[in-house]
Amino acid sequence: MKGRHNSVISRLKTSQPHVQDRGCICHLVQLATGCGIRAAQVPVEDILVGIYTHFDKSAKRCEIYKEFVDFTDSDHLKLLRYCSTRWLSLLTCIQRVLNQWDALQAYFNSHEEVERSVKVRDLASHLRDPIVKTYFLFLSAALKPLSEFNIAFQSEGVQIHRLEEEMCRLMKRILGYLIPARAIVGVPLREVQYGDGHQMADEDLFIGVDTKKFMRSAELPVSAEKKIFQTVRSFYEAVLKKMFSSFPLDHPLLRDLKVLDPAAHLNITPGTGR
Repeated sequence: MKGRHNSVISRLKTSQPHVQDRGCICHLVQLATGCGIRAAQVPVEDILVGIYTHFDKSAKRCEIYKEFVDFTDSDHLKLLRYCSTRWLSLLTCIQRVLNQWDALQAYFNSHEEVERSVKVRDLASHLRDPIVKTYFLFLSAALKPLSEFNIAFQSEGVQIHRLEEEMCRLMKRILGYLIPARAIVGVPLREVQYGDGHQMADEDLFIGVDTKKFMRSAELPVSAEKKIFQTVRSFYEAVLKKMFSSFPLDHPLLRDLKVLDPAAHLNITPGTGR
């Protein structure tokens, strides 16, 4: 598609040298999300894949698991397969596992292979760990704006005229999870400082209502809470760093494409697009 030689974009440029390739914004958002997941150093993807693989193609395991779902009064929802190339699957898979967390924890910790199988033992350990559950809850909140952005720009309708505005809105929203609003309002986006010394205190970071409730009920030690908040900071910092380095911010073409917005046609002046 995008290779230098004999690709779609190279052939287009042969006939129209002024064609510009700005990359796929949905792919860039997914890459930013992946950077955040890796920076946090919590094996979210491995856990999701491990759980799905354990039950996949095993009717016996699925039948046994149903008993745990009933016992824990969880919803009978199908466990979903996580695939890193399916851009909208991460949040959905996380939400599905959270919905059945108690059932999964009970199942794996009572599994007959928990002492013999490394994979089963690791999954049982992760599901028992309140820090891991806290991070899953955090991601279920923090990933929503990223997922909503991707959904909007995978629609069938033309959205290119909204791209610059929505990119900036997404980045300011993520920045607002990490730094005070006063550090964002009225400041050019590329000049916003979000590193150490500019961030909010732990109790002011956005982690989601459910995450805060769980942390209070779990009565985590101070050391565990500090570890969680450091993980949260690492996630946001990595996502923002990737966005700032890869998003086509301040591109004149994107500003000019606002003339394609049907709602703005009455605001177009003779000088627009020059």
